[in-house]
Amino acid sequence: MFSHFITYGRISEEIRNNLEGSFISNIFSTGKDELIIETRSKHGSHQLIMQWMEQEMFIRQNMPHRKFGRKCLPWFKSSENLNVISVQSLPFERIIHVKLAQGKSILLKGFGRYSNILFYEDEICINVFRQNLRSDIGGHLDQYLRKEIEERPIANEKEFQFAYPQLFGNWETPIPEGFYSSTASKIPQIKTIFNELSKKYLHLDQGKLCFTDEKTDTQNIVSEYLKISRQAKQAQQLKNAVKQKKKRFLAYAKKSRKELEQLKTAKGYKELGDLILSNLHLIKQGDALIKVWDYYDNSELQIKLNPLLNAQQNAQRFYRKGKNQHLQIEEIERKIKIAEQGIIDSDQKLLDLEKGKTIKIEKKPAKKEQNASPYRLVNTEAFDIWIGKNAKGNDAMIKLARKRDTWMHARGFAGSHVIIRNNGAPIKNELLKAAGLYAVLNSKAKSQGLVPVIYTECKFVSKPRNALPGLVKVMQESVIDISNEPG
Repeated sequence: MFSHFITYGRISEEIRNNLEGSFISNIFSTGKDELIIETRSKHGSHQLIMQWMEQEMFIRQNMPHRKFGRKCLPWFKSSENLNVISVQSLPFERIIHVKLAQGKSILLKGFGRYSNILFYEDEICINVFRQNLRSDIGGHLDQYLRKEIEERPIANEKEFQFAYPQLFGNWETPIPEGFYSSTASKIPQIKTIFNELSKKYLHLDQGKLCFTDEKTDTQNIVSEYLKISRQAKQAQQLKNAVKQKKKRFLAYAKKSRKELEQLKTAKGYKELGDLILSNLHLIKQGDALIKVWDYYDNSELQIKLNPLLNAQQNAQRFYRKGKNQHLQIEEIERKIKIAEQGIIDSDQKLLDLEKGKTIKIEKKPAKKEQNASPYRLVNTEAFDIWIGKNAKGNDAMIKLARKRDTWMHARGFAGSHVIIRNNGAPIKNELLKAAGLYAVLNSKAKSQGLVPVIYTECKFVSKPRNALPGLVKVMQESVIDISNEPG
């Protein structure tokens, strides 16, 4: 494999020999950062592969042959079957000019992040690859073929880099002392910089590209540079991933501590239930908030209520919560410990990365295919009851059920379908109400006090064509009112 990094005034003789005198077969891209120029000659077919890596353009030969496939894009179609007249490196530029027959040209411009492939007809740029810079499209070929450097106002490195991007890349450009502060013409100094660079070779110093007077193996230099750059990028990506994970642990720990503090300092659920029962005369059906005298702390207290429940039911709701309050505290404390350990592990991984050690980032296991049952099974003495787990599970249950099984659903509310596996056998009213309650509790109506539930045999339930998951058509139905109030 041969790699060529576009430097100043130097181009591989192998590239020149393979191109000059050949014909363009086609030009195509396999991705946004790779363009292939394929040529043919009496010596056979050759491919020149332009690749953009680490913000630089590399020209490669003798790589595995790329085939034009379904995912490839053709480029510069009007260049096909044209003869390559000459190939030259331009003075004062990082550019290779490929002159074609019929007044057409291709420019390989290697200005780091400005690098691109430009296509010219009659010396006017009509098409580009990768990035459409305003200065390129419609521009004249002379802007790159000029022999002299223009005088431009340059006050600092930023202006210098904008005026002459070809001088800058992933290396340190040798700038004379006092260059920016001098009021004299900068053209002689700029020419000196270009000329000095054109005599030098690529070198690698502590992972960075630089220039040397000694001849080097460009292929090995480029390969090693890309290897080091990829490793540095991967290490930075790992650091960012670990920092992001640590950030999530910190936020989770902070949120959990706040939640735990509120839970410990808040009035206990049992006390709230007691206060509601002692103030029954103040509470009306539909109240969402009441003010009572807290005889535990001798102060006025506001209590939020469920307006759909009466006073006794709200008190029972708080008593039920009170029984599980200690479990809730234990669960939050467990989560805080997990978050704290995650912070410690993240700090250790960051320390290991700073020392150059290799670490592994745990990936979330791939989701396994759902081979589990689409429904939840409830066993009763009489018949089994199926409760759909989700919309797709609801659809699957209809296919699995028998025609004379009983189908149930909370009327007017999204939720699980329920099927009693009775196959036409009589059902006691108690079992019908119990199954109906499952339909209510697994629906959007679970906070309602009294909910109508429709039921019918499965043969009267069908799935319309192209309907959304869970949506069915019911041709015949009966209704039963299900009480959702605590007993």
